[in-house]
Amino acid sequence: MDVVVAGAGIGGLALANGLVAAGHRVRVLERAPGPRTDGAAVTIFSNGAAAAGALGEPLDGLGGRVETLEFTDEAGAVLAAADLRELHRRTGFPVATIPRAAILERFAGALPDGTIAYGRGLVDVTVDEGVRVTDAAGETHAPDVLVGAGGYRSEVRRRVLGDGPARAVGWTSWQGLTKALPDIAGSTHARCLVGPAGLCGLMPAGDGLLQWWFDVPEEPYGPVVE
Repeated sequence: MDVVVAGAGIGGLALANGLVAAGHRVRVLERAPGPRTDGAAVTIFSNGAAAAGALGEPLDGLGGRVETLEFTDEAGAVLAAADLRELHRRTGFPVATIPRAAILERFAGALPDGTIAYGRGLVDVTVDEGVRVTDAAGETHAPDVLVGAGGYRSEVRRRVLGDGPARAVGWTSWQGLTKALPDIAGSTHARCLVGPAGLCGLMPAGDGLLQWWFDVPEEPYGPVVE
């Protein structure tokens, strides 16, 4: 089949690798002018690592391996703990926190030259008599299959689901990927601190990098009780 994938993020490139391996003709149209190097990290659990391998491009050697995960309260008391080495033993695939840019580079590098077209986000999508899409360069494509992998602002999403605003879920998240807290960044132990104001996660991401995030509810301390 002739397939157009709109968006060169992790999902779009993973799918493109699987489709190419299955013998299909694939074009990935990405709105960004070049490969993305921004973004934080992604924790890939064993099932995700197995899926990447099955799609033809394993993530071996990327990021920081995570062997244990612990949740504690604000006083340091352990709420829950998981030995992720058991997942590795059962599936053959470890758990790892990997910078998003490293995953994109691995997936993009495995595709045939010319598969990804940068600066070519979709500007129009019609599905009245077969699929037809026009990209930012003015080129029209008529694939057998169109896959929207461009995220919330994608033209495919707008065409299929309408142009309404995103619905608030009641939480705000800040994420970062920095060289900080080397005792945690250089380990295989991840932790999540749970308190009345929200959550704080700390995950080793390889090469001295720490993936961190703060998740805060809109009312972090709950309703006021008279």
